[in-house]
Amino acid sequence: MPGEAAALRAENARLREANERLRVLLEDKDAKIAELEEKVARLERLVSRNSGNSSMPPLRHEAPRCIPGLSREELGRRFLGLMAYPASKD
Repeated sequence: MPGEAAALRAENARLREANERLRVLLEDKDAKIAELEEKVARLERLVSRNSGNSSMPPLRHEAPRCIPGLSREELGRRFLGLMAYPASKD
C-alpha cells in the first residue's frame, strides 16, 4: 500500500503540472482570440464605410475624376492598378 500511495501522489503531481500548462495555453489562446475579434470588428467597420455613411469625401471611395496630365483612360487604369499593363494602341 505505501508504494501505491506514492505512485498515486506522483501521478497526481504530473496531472497538476499538465493542467497548469494547459491553463496557460488556454489563457494565451483566449488573448489571441480577443485580439483577432477586435481586429475583425475594426476591419468590418472600415469596409462598411462609404461616402454616404462616413465623413470621408466621395473621392476617397471612387476613382479620382481629375489628375492633371493624365487622360481619362490613364486615370481609369491607374485607379484599377493597371498601369503596369498599358492598353495596346491598335
